[in-house]
Amino acid sequence: MTWRCSCGFEAGDFDVICAKCGATKPDDRAVRRILAVVPPGPFDPRTEVSADGKHIAGRIVAHLWIIFVLLPFIAMVVYGLIVAAK
Repeated sequence: MTWRCSCGFEAGDFDVICAKCGATKPDDRAVRRILAVVPPGPFDPRTEVSADGKHIAGRIVAHLWIIFVLLPFIAMVVYGLIVAAK
């Protein structure tokens, strides 16, 4: 679907700027006008992490470290002691 610029040039569907006069597509201007008035969405794009999030993440990391590092090490030591005792 094509759109007609105010200068009379007929531009393609994916053309945002008129090749003849350089005007922007009318829909594009309307969208920019609406976005300038409408406040941003309901989500606050903050980058800092809350204290609760840091606390929970620290506990998760500690438990994963225990499961994947400490327990296998203890299991190897116990297994070595059992094998050496035989």
